[in-house]
Amino acid sequence: MSLLGSVKGDSKSAIWLAVGWTLLLAVSLLINLHSTRQSALQAAQVTARASIEKDIIYRLWNARHGGVYVPVSEIGQPNPYLEVHDRDLTTDRGMQLTMLNPAYMTRQVFELAEDRIGLQSHITSLDPLNPINAPDAWEKNALSRFDAGEKEVASLYQDGRYYRLMQPLMVEQACMKCHAEQGYQVGEVRGGISVKVPMSAYDQAALRQMSNNLIGHGVIWLLGLIGIRTGTRHAKNRQEALVAAEASRREKAALQLVMDGVAESILLIDENFRIRMANPAAREFHQKPDLEDCCCHQIIHHNPEPCPHTPLEPCPLIQARDEGKPVVVTHEHTRGDGVTRIVELLATPLWGDKGEFKGVIKVSRDVTQRVHAERNLRHLAHHDPLTQLPNRLRFEDSLQNLLDEKDGVGGLTVLFIDLDRFKNINDTLGHHIGDEVLRIVAKRLRQAVGDEHYLARFGGDEFTVLLIGALTRSEIITIAHRILDTLEHTMEVEGYEFFINASIGIAAYPHDGRTITHLMKSADSALYRAKSMGRGTYRFYDREGDGQALQRLQLESVLRTAVREEALRVVYQPQVSAGDGRLIAVEALCRWRHPELGEISPAQFIPIAEETGLIVELGRLVMDSACRQAKRWQRQGHAIRVAVNVSARQFLRIDLRHEVEQILTANGLPPRLLELEITESAIMQDMQAAAKVLAELRELGVSVSIDDFGTGHSSLAYLKHLPIDALKIDRSFVREIPDHRADKAVVKTIISLARNLGMAVIAEGVETEEQKRYLADHGCNLLQGYLFDRPISAEEIEKRWLTEPRSASP
Repeated sequence: MSLLGSVKGDSKSAIWLAVGWTLLLAVSLLINLHSTRQSALQAAQVTARASIEKDIIYRLWNARHGGVYVPVSEIGQPNPYLEVHDRDLTTDRGMQLTMLNPAYMTRQVFELAEDRIGLQSHITSLDPLNPINAPDAWEKNALSRFDAGEKEVASLYQDGRYYRLMQPLMVEQACMKCHAEQGYQVGEVRGGISVKVPMSAYDQAALRQMSNNLIGHGVIWLLGLIGIRTGTRHAKNRQEALVAAEASRREKAALQLVMDGVAESILLIDENFRIRMANPAAREFHQKPDLEDCCCHQIIHHNPEPCPHTPLEPCPLIQARDEGKPVVVTHEHTRGDGVTRIVELLATPLWGDKGEFKGVIKVSRDVTQRVHAERNLRHLAHHDPLTQLPNRLRFEDSLQNLLDEKDGVGGLTVLFIDLDRFKNINDTLGHHIGDEVLRIVAKRLRQAVGDEHYLARFGGDEFTVLLIGALTRSEIITIAHRILDTLEHTMEVEGYEFFINASIGIAAYPHDGRTITHLMKSADSALYRAKSMGRGTYRFYDREGDGQALQRLQLESVLRTAVREEALRVVYQPQVSAGDGRLIAVEALCRWRHPELGEISPAQFIPIAEETGLIVELGRLVMDSACRQAKRWQRQGHAIRVAVNVSARQFLRIDLRHEVEQILTANGLPPRLLELEITESAIMQDMQAAAKVLAELRELGVSVSIDDFGTGHSSLAYLKHLPIDALKIDRSFVREIPDHRADKAVVKTIISLARNLGMAVIAEGVETEEQKRYLADHGCNLLQGYLFDRPISAEEIEKRWLTEPRSASP
């Protein structure tokens, strides 16, 4: 009001005009704020309705299909509230299936939606089958209003933190399968689906809009006062005009003072693109002290002519003039020193007394760092930071877009690549070495795949390649070979040399899958087959092989249960003296008879136990059972040594000595009656660690033998440095003696080597008298094989071997 106070005469009309203008803008601001809030509520309502519609359609689909059968699992337990005669089924292969009714499945979808996006949904009724579907107070009120004929109930909830919406569920014919006994009729209201939408995101958007409205109204209010002052000046006489001119000068100075106090850049630009006023922040940003009377396009973009107004590069002045309201535009501005910055500006139009466009007040803010950060975040969201390749999310988005374009037509092939034994690099040399290896691998893969195909890092040591185009099988194989050959070249990192192999699984669209899930599952199944074939190769997806993989997965599941419930049994195969056939020791072996699958060969379940880590627990159970049995025989007067196989995983554990000592102590068995059989390959994995473990076992008093000796790829020099008691000749060398010359030479060498090192020799796989005589004649100490007995139970050992005085103490 001080702008009008310097005008002499009657200024009441100007004051009232200013008051009216202020009230008008205040009303406008309140209307805008209310409209913004309503917009937020409408957006939340749209989200809620869309969610409910999706849930109703999903539930209706489930209901019309009569429910869905799924394997019984931790997340798919039989529904105790579903009382239908065909709720649980068993497939021909023995798989247990249970029916998930629509309400059960919909509730699981709700839980996933709440975890992923915070959207809370609930299906309810006044007479629920499952107590978890009981309504809360708000839902009870809504259900009563549905009975009164309302089609939808909505309100803000918990002090406005949520927008809550509920719609009724109508009884369909398909619903009668589960709900007929509750007395419902088709077409009745059975309950409802409610959804709670968090208002935080909408409130934040509304707050930003309110801030913009407040700034715009503030600027317009200030401009309105200037207009009132200008009109008053022209209405006065010459003296008043002079006073008004002085007031105008003071007003401009005051406005300049206000502008000068704002940290953001402010320019007052007329309709001819000429800058009329600027604050210090604007001068500093544009690196130019004299902005007044310069054209904005000259200062900002260094163009002699006004900038072209296009949808991609709008001119804020023209856009504000045409739309007649404040606009927000993001531009790249080149400063006077040549540096380009990204600026977000608010251009508020100025209007003359007759409604003519006079220019804009442009408030600018440097958002360069924010925009770059957003770009970096978008890049990081879709790219792997280590290799800079597209990540799994980007790969799946790109694959989905291509699948939508193809619409069932071929021309897409997925290669799933996994580096073989890459974990050993991280575990042995550290993740920084592993990361550098991955960078080199990514670079080589780019070269091998080329720019015409799509390469991504799927995660960990897994990469994916999307071959685009109708390629023949031969062309696909050529690319797979190129990838494998490229990776096999030596790479050096920090003085270490590496030879990296990879396995590749290949799946083609649409033959091997029409969706991302099915296509990637097929490629993963093919990758598994490639690894099972010895790694370092590729395999195309094969449905029969996929079935075998599923069978193996099922076997792994029942094996876990069997180990947990100690359902496997231990049998014993005699080891007899080569001289007189006396029982000296027995080897403890694991056998498994499943109640439905029958006898399962160790060749099937032992590799699974090794790969999954179950072998550690399984080995502990076998050792405990064998020691307990050996102690029982000792009480009966038979000091029989029991030999137990130790896996590589179990052997290299740092607590093996403690575990063995604990088992011996628990069973009261002298350590001399326990022998541990360890494969040559297990020892060679880490010689230093192996030597330490063997020394600890020797200190404990337990004997150690090398199982399958001669089949490993190692030097014999390690034998003289390790505390080993016996060598066990592998059955592959025994099978064809005395007829096979090479096998005889190997057996004689092993026996001679053991004798010179002071070790005993055990030969396994002895099946004929000729083999027995040859081994005995050449100094083999102990014999084991079907010639003497098969692996039998402890009771059979006692019956066949301990009833006669032919056993001897070791």
